[in-house]
Amino acid sequence: EATMSLSMGACPHAWQQHHLHHRGRMWAASPAFRRQLFLLRSLAPTCADGGRASSSSLRPHLMYAAAGPVYEADAEAVVRRITPPLDRARHKGQAGKIAIIGGCREYTGAPYFAAISALRVGADLSHVFCTKDAATVIKSYSPELIVHPILEESYSVRDDERESVSSSILAEVIKWMERFDCIVVGPGLGRDSFLMDCVGNIMRHARQANIPTVVDGV
Repeated sequence: EATMSLSMGACPHAWQQHHLHHRGRMWAASPAFRRQLFLLRSLAPTCADGGRASSSSLRPHLMYAAAGPVYEADAEAVVRRITPPLDRARHKGQAGKIAIIGGCREYTGAPYFAAISALRVGADLSHVFCTKDAATVIKSYSPELIVHPILEESYSVRDDERESVSSSILAEVIKWMERFDCIVVGPGLGRDSFLMDCVGNIMRHARQANIPTVVDGV
């Protein structure tokens, strides 16, 4: 402490610069920085209306790392930019309809948090397509979610039924697919081989239908 105090007293500006460089190096190496950098790259070039995003709207904070300046996005400004504004003229569904594909017997929290987070940032409707074992649990977390207990795992399907069950699952999801603005695949999905095959079919159909898809840890 004495050495640090003497250093600060002798050259407070140099000590401050050293401190900023140290913070910058730590921040640049963190997962949080990589996530915010992704948001900056995604949002800074253009606005929702196609125009150029202003630097004041994102209000980046400058820090210095060994490799040069590091920008930290203002999280509140980023969220405000991507959150649909409330409008009395809109009806339910116009601010976004999201589907979460995930949730099995062991994992019910992840699909819930993904679905409820979509509602919290402004989406109107949030659906969860999960296994039957997970459906009641996820539904009990919140009445705001629309839960579809249609996915199956290997232990509940006989070998001679797999093809027909997989086709049935895909057909049920397709009935809803065109309504969604985006699907999120992966939260709480687990590693069951049959379930993964079914979800793979869903992802292929979403791609063919040009439905924006977010893949989480699959």
